[in-house]
Amino acid sequence: MNARFLAACGLVLVSSQFCYSQVIFSRRVYRQHGRTYQQLWEWNPASGALRPLTRSSREHIWPMCKDKGRRIQFIRPEELKPADQLWEFNRATGAERMLAAKAPDLAEPVHGKDCTWEARSGPLLACAAEDSLTISRAAKTAGHWTLGSQYDPIESLHWSADGRWLLVETLGKNTSSSSPQSDIHIVDVASRRVIEAGSGLGAAWIPGRDVIFFTTPRDLAPLPWSPNHTAWVERLVTFDVATRKTTPVTKGFSDDLDPVLCPR
Repeated sequence: MNARFLAACGLVLVSSQFCYSQVIFSRRVYRQHGRTYQQLWEWNPASGALRPLTRSSREHIWPMCKDKGRRIQFIRPEELKPADQLWEFNRATGAERMLAAKAPDLAEPVHGKDCTWEARSGPLLACAAEDSLTISRAAKTAGHWTLGSQYDPIESLHWSADGRWLLVETLGKNTSSSSPQSDIHIVDVASRRVIEAGSGLGAAWIPGRDVIFFTTPRDLAPLPWSPNHTAWVERLVTFDVATRKTTPVTKGFSDDLDPVLCPR
């Protein structure tokens, strides 16, 4: 599969954005000895390659791509200080520097009382409020759905590049303070079907493919070298809309968080 995608990229048969886009995420690799910390890692959807970007002992969470991924900002949590810090990693030099002693609020803005969440794709407009989703085309309603409930409202909307699919996240029915999660739905606008893609966090489209990525719900697993002790684990996975198949991207004993697409 990877070889086929690489060949397609070489022949420019698929989206160039797919060929060069990377998914950046925060990963804690557990070790039997020594301190562990969250590193920045990179996954190439075209080749399937995984590699660490940072190796410093500071924590790296909530990566944010800047300048087409040449710079990656991240949050450094500080338990013993008044606020988390904003840092930046330079891919060209490998250097890290602090940008601000207090990180900005990362909460997404809302869009008014009628549409808590809005997303546009060409003539299509998706509008969500609580558990109600409406899609209109040129100001005419193309479909209406109820997703989640008043207790599990819609949290985000993301169109696929071709406007065929709408990715909808609702507050997860099994969410908790120790394992926050969203339930992931994909709306087929033409057929008005809703496809259930599972639960997790950080869902987004891979450019040029009808595939999304996200991290699985947080769970406890026994340490390989000490089965009587546990640690938090999450996995980066993909979901293929056509085949309804979920495929793990990351394996082994690690905690993979906060995935974000970096178009190159």
